[in-house]
Amino acid sequence: MITVYDHPLSPYGQKVKIALLEKGIEFAATQPDAIGSGTTGGTFADISPRGKVPVLVDAGFAVFDSTVILEYIEDCWPEPALLPGNPADRARVRMLERANGRNSVAACLKAAQAVGFDSGAVSLETVRGALEQGLFKCGYRDHRLEWMIKSGGLTVVEAGLARGNIRFIEPFR
Repeated sequence: MITVYDHPLSPYGQKVKIALLEKGIEFAATQPDAIGSGTTGGTFADISPRGKVPVLVDAGFAVFDSTVILEYIEDCWPEPALLPGNPADRARVRMLERANGRNSVAACLKAAQAVGFDSGAVSLETVRGALEQGLFKCGYRDHRLEWMIKSGGLTVVEAGLARGNIRFIEPFR
């Protein structure tokens, strides 16, 4: 049995579960203890060097990072293919990543709602409040961003924003 360690509010975990559902692969989803606290331990800490979700475990082999997991899934179970055969269509699908009309997406949303996420009790607003109180640690997944911040680049960005000489691209549509 395949196990996916994830959190119902993690878009990275959701795309892994969506891929498995699209391929008809059975899996068990589990949420690690203390996820988001910066102090996750136990078995999960052994298989996730960054202490982040998602992690897929297949016959004792653990794979972390959603992109690597998706490639692993495609390598292990090539049919049905997640990507079309034409290179331009493959690029288009990679840029979009997720499609709300798919049954797999609806199933992930339903599962999150069943455990109280995306409801009034626990929502993105609740997570924001937990972040502000220091109860939840926000982690950045991009090694380039991490390097930039650790090497003092944050002050460069702040100064550039104040001067107005930094630009960000418009969101891709």
